[in-house]
Amino acid sequence: MYTHITENSIKDYTITTPGKHIFYFENISAELSFTIATEQADVEIYGLYRGKETDQFTVTIAQIHTAPRAKSFALIKSVLKDSAQLQVCGKIHVEKDATETTADFKNKNILLSPSAHMISMPQLEIAPHDVHCTHTSQTTPLDYDQLEYLMSRGITLPNAHDLLIEGFLKDIVQYKK
Repeated sequence: MYTHITENSIKDYTITTPGKHIFYFENISAELSFTIATEQADVEIYGLYRGKETDQFTVTIAQIHTAPRAKSFALIKSVLKDSAQLQVCGKIHVEKDATETTADFKNKNILLSPSAHMISMPQLEIAPHDVHCTHTSQTTPLDYDQLEYLMSRGITLPNAHDLLIEGFLKDIVQYKK
């Protein structure tokens, strides 16, 4: 099941059927909650942010596991320039009975200007021992070595810049429908 939630007013989702569930959004400020309440559910959450000028976004994502043997994965990516700001709070909560859970939260960001700003706040609340949970966050400017390499192959700076950003976003843009 695929759900594009950018324009959706629903912010709390409860997954009660097994199988794959994909959620996608972009450039929204929201508090989103995904409760995985059934075994064998595989929930994927993808968020994309492209901030410019004085854009400001704040997103909180809660992956809440209440049933055993389920998976959740969240990937939030951003490209921020000018004075754009993004704050991401990613929370993984696994209740006592949700054993054999796998939950991952990844936040990756590229800052294109010194005044762009990114805050990532990971939270893990794990009750059982038989789980696998990870939370990662990376924020970096564009890799100038990669830019120089592309330019040494005859690609102009603007095109090299666009190619690197396109490559960075490729794994998440595929879910935009």
